[in-house]
Amino acid sequence: MKRIMMKPTPVGVASFPKLTRPDYKYKPKEGEFSVKLILTPEEAEPYKAEFVAHYKELYKEECGRQGKKKLKTSQHSPFNPEVDQQDNETGNIAVTFKMKHKIYNREGEFVFEQRPTVFDKHGKPSEANVGYGAKLQISAELKPWYVPSLGFGITLVPKAVIVREEGSGGFNPSDASAYGFTIDEEQQVNGGESLPESVFGGVEEEAAHASDF
Repeated sequence: MKRIMMKPTPVGVASFPKLTRPDYKYKPKEGEFSVKLILTPEEAEPYKAEFVAHYKELYKEECGRQGKKKLKTSQHSPFNPEVDQQDNETGNIAVTFKMKHKIYNREGEFVFEQRPTVFDKHGKPSEANVGYGAKLQISAELKPWYVPSLGFGITLVPKAVIVREEGSGGFNPSDASAYGFTIDEEQQVNGGESLPESVFGGVEEEAAHASDF
């Protein structure tokens, strides 16, 4: 399936960041990197609008691939209301990003490993842990998937992260500008550029479990 790079997100707050070490709790074989980026509705709106525009394009392509006018759509969305510990909505939006660490082919054979590239606020590669509450920008790839029983959906895959401000746990190769991040002399956020698809290679992979998304 076609994959597209999103423009870097606005600066948001990291919730449950697992960006430097893969989590094997729900993916004991593959491992998974993930983070929820907390944005205000105003901050999230343009990013979601870009996502929706690509979603419509990719959905139409998948309908053609399946030879159907309509397809079932997944109920799993990367954009959800943030809730506190009492399950009360905070008014903010939690944008979910996920990346499998180990990739296997359909025969179950190991193919390669991947991980998000993490930069510090100076745009230099960093291996330090990304802490809870860190202020981040994320450059993500859209990974469309279709499983008849689940429907059509898209996962936001975090290809690169820049830590604008450290969180409670501190803050993991290449130059940050290659991923569309802008670095000025004062390390302030000035936005970013969309990325060419050729920046990243990948193996086409279909989702097999609902927890992938």
